[in-house]
Amino acid sequence: MAAEGGDLLSARTVKFFSDGVIEGGTAAMLAPYVDAPHSCGMPVWEPHALAEAVRAFDAAGFQTHIHAIGDAGIRAALDAIESAVVATPPGTGAR
Repeated sequence: MAAEGGDLLSARTVKFFSDGVIEGGTAAMLAPYVDAPHSCGMPVWEPHALAEAVRAFDAAGFQTHIHAIGDAGIRAALDAIESAVVATPPGTGAR
């Protein structure tokens, strides 16, 4: 256990945001919004960067949670999880 938290505090999870929400037009979509044909939302991460971050935290033994609403955001989240599983298959690393 880390000295900062002693036995009373632990951190074993990390949450990422892949995108925003539909209502605000910030959920990352594969096709433009019908009411905003100039916009496909706002991804928070480039897909490769999200995958790299998820792999790093997974390898360090953290459980990752990813907020993903739009279809492009969900695709990036699933690809990131797959990348972590390939890099550190269950039962071979810190999991």
